[in-house]
Amino acid sequence: MGSLSGFAEIPGLTPLERIGPKGYLRYVFPFQLPDGYDLDQTASVLRTGYEAAQRRIAVMNCEAIPDPEARQAGVMKLQKLRQGDVESVVVKDLRAAGAFPMNYQELKAKAFPVSSFDAGTICHRSVWASPGERLPVSLPQANFIQGGMILSWCIFHMFGDGNTFLTWTKIWAEECRRAQGLDIMDPFKLDGTLLRDRQRLMKPTGKNKGLKSEASPTNATEPTEQKWITTNDALSALLWRTVMAVQSPLETLEGDPVSVFNIAIDARLRTDPPVHPDTLGCFLGYVAPSIPIRKMLGSASLADLAILMRQALVRADNQFVDDVATLVDKVEEIG
Repeated sequence: MGSLSGFAEIPGLTPLERIGPKGYLRYVFPFQLPDGYDLDQTASVLRTGYEAAQRRIAVMNCEAIPDPEARQAGVMKLQKLRQGDVESVVVKDLRAAGAFPMNYQELKAKAFPVSSFDAGTICHRSVWASPGERLPVSLPQANFIQGGMILSWCIFHMFGDGNTFLTWTKIWAEECRRAQGLDIMDPFKLDGTLLRDRQRLMKPTGKNKGLKSEASPTNATEPTEQKWITTNDALSALLWRTVMAVQSPLETLEGDPVSVFNIAIDARLRTDPPVHPDTLGCFLGYVAPSIPIRKMLGSASLADLAILMRQALVRADNQFVDDVATLVDKVEEIG
């Protein structure tokens, strides 16, 4: 299994995590099961595997609480859940007639339509928290229907991103195999390198006393200075202009409003020195190209918008995380 000592400890938060999204991602995984499957046995495997994964990765067995010792207001920290505080895997039996709109075969035949998955039924909780509500990091729910299972997993976004949650999923899947006594030909190794580099990101280095002026979309270089774009840049530009043309037609505009396009990026790729590409945690960053809507829908071409996209991404260089950490360190309240 590799080194487990670091993973069994509750980590402190990096600056990126302190300002991370205070909401839940809600993943949904459909599984086909044989006719006449044993619900109790299947649920037992899921629970046993999940609880083993929690022992390997401590964050999965934590909740977010306010940090009273933080010098900034609004900062959260991780706290281990006490045994029995939260059910490890909630199980819901939806096999009765009318309990779920379709059986598994019908869902599969219709390509799993989103309209069939009512979040209030299949998910443990809502995306956003209500005041005073507890915030467990990880909340899976197994929904059993005729012919299969719909597994939902609500995960607090502040403490991880897609890369991190993929690692958690691999560990849970491996432990489910182990719970069934199945061979594990290539066990997943929780290598210490997946945590080691976090320590270098806890505070700004001091090399950047302020955010670089060129990192602001308001100081973008002339479009002609950008020599290339990617297909993603072009597609994003097309989507941006199409949405704004529908939402804000020229004839409806008042004044000279500006449109901002937020792009989520993986900040693991924007550190100096580089961190391990699978370092655990939430490394969600953003860049935000902007342009006046009148210009976007008037004189600007699709190429102009694509160049804005590329310039914003290029400015998110290997100093990006340090720049953000510097900014976070200066604010009085993190909300």
